[in-house]
Order: sequence, then C-alpha cells, then structure tokens
Amino acid sequence: MRQLEYRRMKETIRHNQLTMRIAEPTSSWDIMEWVIQRAKEEPRRMWMGTWGTFCFGEGPDEPPCGTAACFSGWSNVRMVGSLYLGDIGRGTADILAGVGEEQGAEDGEGLALRMALYNELFVADDLMSMSAGTPEMVEAVEKRAREIMVRFEKRLKSVIIHPGGKFTRMIEQG
Repeated sequence: MRQLEYRRMKETIRHNQLTMRIAEPTSSWDIMEWVIQRAKEEPRRMWMGTWGTFCFGEGPDEPPCGTAACFSGWSNVRMVGSLYLGDIGRGTADILAGVGEEQGAEDGEGLALRMALYNELFVADDLMSMSAGTPEMVEAVEKRAREIMVRFEKRLKSVIIHPGGKFTRMIEQG
C-alpha cells in the first residue's frame, strides 16, 4: 500500500514541479529571487545537505508540498520543472552563470560566477552542515545568495533562461 501511495505522491509532486517551471524567459537574478522567496515562505523546503528529495509531507520536518531541495535543486525546478539536471550543481551553476562549452575560458566573469555559485552556495560545507529546513538555515542561505547576487548583479540580470533550461545572454552594445 505504501508503494502505491509513494508512486501517486511522486506523480503529484512531478506535476507540481512542472507548474513551477518558468513559462517565459526570465533572468538568472529572478530565478535566484524565486528560490529565496520559496524558502522564506516555507523553510522546510530548504535542505542544503541534499540535492532534492520527495517526502510524504507528514513529519514535522517535512514540507507539505512534498519536495525538499537545496538551492540548486530548487533552481532546477524553476528552470526545467524537475529536480534533476545533469551533474549535480554544476549544470545549474553553468546555466545560472550563462556559461557553456562555447564560451570557453575567455568568459572570466561567467566562470567566476559559476565557481561562486557552486563553491560558496551549492556545496558550501557550512550551509550543508546546518539543520535542514530551519529558519536559521534559510536566513544563512539567503545571506550567502544575496552576497553573490550583489557581486554579480549585472551578469545575473543579463543571463536569460528559457523554459527548459536553455540560456542566452543580453550583451551590451558599445
């Protein structure tokens, strides 16, 4: 019986995740703002120690929506409608930073943003070791995310993410 409940719950969660996906192109900045807001609305959604997990939403530490994830996982939900996208964290950091193989090593700002997202936010030991789903964790995650957002504001606002996770960059004309 529990197996059937779990399958139905996963189907419901998958549907809910798809409805959270962006319908129109939006900036990396706006994706990060959305993740912060989701976590502040319901701190139990933010579990920095896990990429993403489905739960029944029955326990006191479980979010009623049935999905808990790290910042990167929630970014994926917003971009592609799923927790899962390529290499854990790295693919998300690449998209949010607007870097890919075609940019190569010449895109220093993009690479710096990708490394900041990945190392300082997505897999930061201090954030991952905090108690999951607590207001204190959400506050620390928001503080770290906003520090990165301030440092890379122009870049984050110039990377436009399209439904499904493809990105383009708005380049200023001289």
